Amino acid sequence: MTEAKDRPNIFVLGFCFSLANTSMVLIEKKRPSWMAGLLNGVGGHVKTNETPLVAMHREFLEETGLDIVGWSQRFMLRARNGTVFVFQANSEHAADCSTQTDERVGIYCVDRVYQLPALPNLQWIVPMLLDEHLEENLGTIRERIDTEVH
Repeated sequence: MTEAKDRPNIFVLGFCFSLANTSMVLIEKKRPSWMAGLLNGVGGHVKTNETPLVAMHREFLEETGLDIVGWSQRFMLRARNGTVFVFQANSEHAADCSTQTDERVGIYCVDRVYQLPALPNLQWIVPMLLDEHLEENLGTIRERIDTEVH
């Protein structure tokens, strides 16, 4: 049996929060080198013939041991090195995460996101995910851009 290949430059990034949105699961990255030692959401490559949602479920299970259902794609990030599908879930079992690979996972207080040794983008991604009006606000931003461009 051949192993599925990674789809080039397509990634998933997931944030699993407690039911009360007070804590979240993060992983201490070892790879790639520019992320080494920093906390990030859990994720990885999307494999060939795999949807981003399936990849999110697989990556989270492989790295935390938690079989989380209810992932919701919140937005996409596009950069020079690829596309990242950002997901969110809430679970009463978030605190039960356990390290399954050489990258340590743990539960962290949402209120401390600004003090954590984390990738800088977590300082805006986490509040954005917890914004109850995210879709409404993004719609307003898109309308303003369309008006200004046209």
